[in-house]
Amino acid sequence: MGNLADVALPMQHLEQFVQTAVARTVTQEVAELLQPSGEALSAALDRAVVGGIEQSLNTLAAQYAAEVLGAERSQRVGERQGYRSGTRGRRLVTPLGTLEVSLVKSRGGALVPPFLAHRGRFLEGVKALGRRLWARGLSCRSISAVAPDTLGGAASHETVAGWVQDAQDEVLRWLNRPIPKDIHYLVLDGLWVSVKRQTARKEVVLVAVGITADGRREVLDAMPAPSESAAHWGTLLARLRGRGMTAGQLRLTISDGCEGIIAAIGAELPGVPRQRCVVHKVHNIVGHSPRSLKATAPKEASAIWKAPNKGEARVLAAGFIEKYKDVAPKLAAIIADDFEATLTFFDLDANLWRTMSSSNVVERINREMRRKFDDMGACRGEVAVTRTAALVAMKLSEDWKGSVVRGFKKMRRNARSAA
Repeated sequence: MGNLADVALPMQHLEQFVQTAVARTVTQEVAELLQPSGEALSAALDRAVVGGIEQSLNTLAAQYAAEVLGAERSQRVGERQGYRSGTRGRRLVTPLGTLEVSLVKSRGGALVPPFLAHRGRFLEGVKALGRRLWARGLSCRSISAVAPDTLGGAASHETVAGWVQDAQDEVLRWLNRPIPKDIHYLVLDGLWVSVKRQTARKEVVLVAVGITADGRREVLDAMPAPSESAAHWGTLLARLRGRGMTAGQLRLTISDGCEGIIAAIGAELPGVPRQRCVVHKVHNIVGHSPRSLKATAPKEASAIWKAPNKGEARVLAAGFIEKYKDVAPKLAAIIADDFEATLTFFDLDANLWRTMSSSNVVERINREMRRKFDDMGACRGEVAVTRTAALVAMKLSEDWKGSVVRGFKKMRRNARSAA
């Protein structure tokens, strides 16, 4: 099995040169051909064929360089297109063995003949596949172990790591792509990861997910930041606006109760309705309930947002606060804090209430990113964090193509039935 830096030469090129190759090189193997061993005869023929093909390919590469540069090697001509600047070796894996081809280099780089031009496309495809496997949770060593069967050739874990690092241009294109105009819902959340600078410390990846009017979703951005301050969330939202997102196209933003997010939404997206995640509210109730209330308080809190309308939800919330304000004041304060923002989802189509009342749509992203960051340990700096988060986000957005968020399917079916 050859290295993935090599590429299989199409059989039509082999067939082109075999006849000439044998004629040119077979005389060099006469001594071995005369030996009685069948294995020696076979090996000699193989070497003859490979040697002849190799010689022919080198001749073609030299001829191609002469055509491009307008002059043969050492030829003095009045007009020429460029100058030679050494050579560059390239290995080709064929069914008969590995060929060494010498490519002429000009000042602009190696001159690659048309019959080798497919190699770059092949390698880029292999690298992209390796990056997708990495983003799906495999480590570089795991990909290296399965490379011969999965990718078609051997690749060390250092090579695979290089493919991931080489994705920088792809990541930058993704981070700067325009925001679709049909994004109507924006979900924001942060994921804390370990970053190695002078020492390892926790920093956050700010994640933004967009959902269209018909329920399609995609990760819009993933930005590393030192904290979830209003300034850092404001930077993320400003980036989205710079890529074409407007407050006018948004019907709703969804987030947890982070003060930085709330302040940034108010400053960068004025007038856009905000939904406070009710799942985070209930989780806070669970976490702060004394043991004697673990079986009752969370259920009572959850029932508030299962009410049939805003009015009933307010009544249930008032009853909860009154019940617990003395025996468990922390629970009452959790419900009261920013309560009206938890009711915004009631203004949407009822089919969307369950989905749009929380930021759970981001949880899948957080799980995937957390698994990858945990596998990697502490990332070395902001560039590594950005690249890792973006590659995972790109993979998830690709997985989501064609799928619709829960609730939107039913809403669309109801709309068709009504029509």
